[in-house]
Amino acid sequence: MAERKLKAFHEEMAALKAITKDIEPKINVFFESSDVEIKTVTPDSMAARAIETAGGINIASDAQAITKGSSIAAYGPERVLEKADQIDAYVTQRGVMGAGGNLHTISIRPGFDTVKAVQNGQVLEINQKIISSPTFRQVKGAYDLARFFYPEIMDELDHLRKDEPLNRVDAAEIYVRYDHRPFFAPTASYYDDTYAGHTYGMFEDVPSSYDRFDFVETAVKAGFMDGFKAIDEETEEEIELFDVEGHVTRDEFAKALFLFYDLVPQDVHIEISDIENCDNQKIVQTWLTWCDWT
Repeated sequence: MAERKLKAFHEEMAALKAITKDIEPKINVFFESSDVEIKTVTPDSMAARAIETAGGINIASDAQAITKGSSIAAYGPERVLEKADQIDAYVTQRGVMGAGGNLHTISIRPGFDTVKAVQNGQVLEINQKIISSPTFRQVKGAYDLARFFYPEIMDELDHLRKDEPLNRVDAAEIYVRYDHRPFFAPTASYYDDTYAGHTYGMFEDVPSSYDRFDFVETAVKAGFMDGFKAIDEETEEEIELFDVEGHVTRDEFAKALFLFYDLVPQDVHIEISDIENCDNQKIVQTWLTWCDWT
């Protein structure tokens, strides 16, 4: 089992590198591992290798480990600001140990408004567990980086243009790619809580081995889509289903579009005869009123 997972891990990383290796121009990346004196990572660290696999250039490749054998490297705000106009993307890892800053704290640091990536809104928070921890989930982290670095290439939607009713799994992928939304990755404490809606990883028809698991989970956790509760016929216990074979209703599609766009209300009212059949009545009514989508 472990050997198969390791083989799949290397194959997926190689497949990603095959996509990104010929992308030009490459973007320059600064990776923040800790906001204490602004630390980064060593060139031989897992995070640095993920950046390379994702097609980025580590602009702090001259960083040296704080102690022998450590993957954490000292850098400091002064050296970051020396390269402010060269940093195309700023990645900060978030987690329970030595986390980097968040989007807000980075933006208000003295002088950081001169960093090219900060000016352009190209700052990504990434879960430490999928970028710096020795797990198979690092594939997910590398893909998230590539999607952030090169969204037009990595999140293209041509393969999802189909002349047929919209499948729920296709819809999940479309929503996540269109929004360029990083894959949802639960924190270490995630399962300490209980959730009224969906709990990550609990869809019976979307196992972790499912090829579009991350798209489904991310779309649902973002609120673009919902799952369903059902009773298992054998155990008579409640289970969660996504309905991978189902299609998106107009009601569900209106909800997703409502979340994507900042629309200006129109001074018009549209009567919808079957509005009582909708789960999201206010959203459907508002959306149709705004865009006359009838």
